[in-house]
Amino acid sequence: MRDLAQRPRSVALFERLYVSSQAASILAIFLHYGTLRSAAIANGSSPAGPIVGVFLILVISVPLWFFIVRRASNIAKWITIIIFAIGLLGLPSSLSKTLAVGPAYFVLSLLALVLSIGSVIMLFKQDSVFWLKSKGKALPVDPEIFS
Repeated sequence: MRDLAQRPRSVALFERLYVSSQAASILAIFLHYGTLRSAAIANGSSPAGPIVGVFLILVISVPLWFFIVRRASNIAKWITIIIFAIGLLGLPSSLSKTLAVGPAYFVLSLLALVLSIGSVIMLFKQDSVFWLKSKGKALPVDPEIFS
């Protein structure tokens, strides 16, 4: 396993932001489970919809987190970015549904979005790009180290 102390600062920040974003999403679902379950039933969907949502968040985000942070996978980085972009495209249509659940759900969802935006930005920082391209084998050299 790679030495985790060798991860660049932006990858460590990505990890914190990404995990926090997923946690905020899961917290929003659990805090509003009854409302979400009732809405699923009213729409003719499975009453297990909220739990399936939590399951999907975990099944998708945990492996992506692992492969980006622990295995320095550039492929996982791009999968994460594509999933994020698809989520952004669906944002306008889901806004009214998010507001309908309640203000706390909306705030937690907004917090998750802001944290996700921050995490994706960290993946484009120079040190994380270099680290991911090198498969975690090297950190970029600071050009001002000897000045």
